[in-house]
Amino acid sequence: MRRFFFNPVQRQGDTVTLRESESRHICRVLRLKEGESVELVDDTGRVFSAIIKEAAQLVRLVVQGEGYTPASGSTRLLVGVSAIKIKKMELLLQKCTELGVDAFYPVAAARSQGNLIRQYEGKNERWHRIIEEACKQSLRPLPMDLHKMVSFAELLCLPEVQTGGSNLLFYEKEQKTSLVPWLAECRAGSTIMLLFGPEGGFTGEEVADALSAGWSTASLGERLLRAETAVIAAVSIVQHHLGHM
Repeated sequence: MRRFFFNPVQRQGDTVTLRESESRHICRVLRLKEGESVELVDDTGRVFSAIIKEAAQLVRLVVQGEGYTPASGSTRLLVGVSAIKIKKMELLLQKCTELGVDAFYPVAAARSQGNLIRQYEGKNERWHRIIEEACKQSLRPLPMDLHKMVSFAELLCLPEVQTGGSNLLFYEKEQKTSLVPWLAECRAGSTIMLLFGPEGGFTGEEVADALSAGWSTASLGERLLRAETAVIAAVSIVQHHLGHM
């Protein structure tokens, strides 16, 4: 069933009025008609059944029943990705949303290209739209949190990273530890942070700083993967281990 998002100011009693962009998508792209059923999701992740009451420039729907909140996993998955090309970053925003990542952090690492970092400016609105569309497609009740870009040092100091979770930096020179054995040591219900470097990799100093902060390092095997491939592969493996796939 088709799913759309709304916030509380769009609801009056049992009637929800969607934004013009959502309304245009319903009428012109999906060609849904009055009387058809859809799902609505509010900003808390609560899901409601609804009937299209008016298919016009601003679509109005009537909410049916009290709605429900889907169950969520006890382990939060956070992903940090060093600056890569815009199209590849947007692909990762889409795929990480679909794969159930809870929060996403663009990172300015030592070897991140300055011109790429500058290209990220002004992309916030577009990137939130990409995440919202991926939520609809995957029937996810809450969008992935997209954080502002942070430096490598700032990432290590984030409260959500320092609260006793399991933090892993992928390092191509790591020869002893791979992802699956590391996952076996993670505590159930803890927060997992996965951090991926730029195309030139992390510097030795960055790796040493992460290790000093209690992080672990691991590799994804013998093959040298593209940045976007490494992220999608690792997130999929973690979600499978957590029982989410």
